[in-house]
Amino acid sequence: MRVPGHSGQRITIWSSGKKRCGWRSQRWLTAEFPPDERFGLSSQLRRSAVSVPSNIAEGAARGSRAELLRFLLIARGSLAELDTQLWLAREVGLAGDIADLQDRIHRVFGLLNGLMKSRNATTRPKR
Repeated sequence: MRVPGHSGQRITIWSSGKKRCGWRSQRWLTAEFPPDERFGLSSQLRRSAVSVPSNIAEGAARGSRAELLRFLLIARGSLAELDTQLWLAREVGLAGDIADLQDRIHRVFGLLNGLMKSRNATTRPKR
């Protein structure tokens, strides 16, 4: 997928975030949650999953490195939330084996860190 004005690296991370931690994975996981969790942990998991690619896309569309970095930080925070919420779901017995989902989250986290590091290096003045 190629989006005008967006680097291939950003699109790769967006696509990876969408596929690996996306709404479909969380929808499938939360479908079995009890009804009283509909607006609790289930909702939080879904919102965190949607937030990751959404913030990557918004940051890429803003047009400045500073804005891109700000939104990548927000996306990374959403990944941390998602990871924690999955752990909590497992701890209270709402989810079984989450190792695959957590592995995907950690891979996207690494991709985001790499992009942030490369963008940060290009925004700092040379000494």
